[in-house]
Amino acid sequence: MNPINISLLPLDYKREKQLNRKFRISTIAMFIIVGVLVFTYLILQILSTVPKAELKVLQSESNTYDTEINSLMKYNDLADRIQNVYTYAKIATDDQPDWLGLFIAISETVPEGMQINEVSTSITDNGTTSISINGIAKNHEMTALWVQDLKQKEEFTDANIEFSHTLSTGTTEFGLNLVYNKDIIFDLFEEVE
Repeated sequence: MNPINISLLPLDYKREKQLNRKFRISTIAMFIIVGVLVFTYLILQILSTVPKAELKVLQSESNTYDTEINSLMKYNDLADRIQNVYTYAKIATDDQPDWLGLFIAISETVPEGMQINEVSTSITDNGTTSISINGIAKNHEMTALWVQDLKQKEEFTDANIEFSHTLSTGTTEFGLNLVYNKDIIFDLFEEVE
């Protein structure tokens, strides 16, 4: 025969004991859930601080770049003004050579003992300014050397001897043709840009 378990404890006591046991289990479960939630919150806070710090660094860099850009804007304005002056100067002087610069370039290279009798200008078919110089030199070699010196000057794109012949006095009469470099005025503006 099997033994029979008979409880002598009252029924209310059993129910109270079961309720206490359920309460303790539910309390432990609640503590575990709250612990998991707190732990999750802490992990999320830690993980969110990294992007926040990176965002602050990026905002700081952005502010620095904005400050640098704003400080350089005056140079942009200056470049725009230079471009406007360049455009106006090109329009105003498109057909006019720098006469003073041309005569200085010619006079700096004239050899000693050479005499210039006539200087005239004309506009060629392609719109460039041509300068004709007639004069007298001691010999043909002096004229050829002078043409070589003029070809080295940036004011002229070309320099050629039109004619050169010996006179009865033993001197050489010559004629030169120089082509003006009209872009030289604008080289300075382009260098500044």
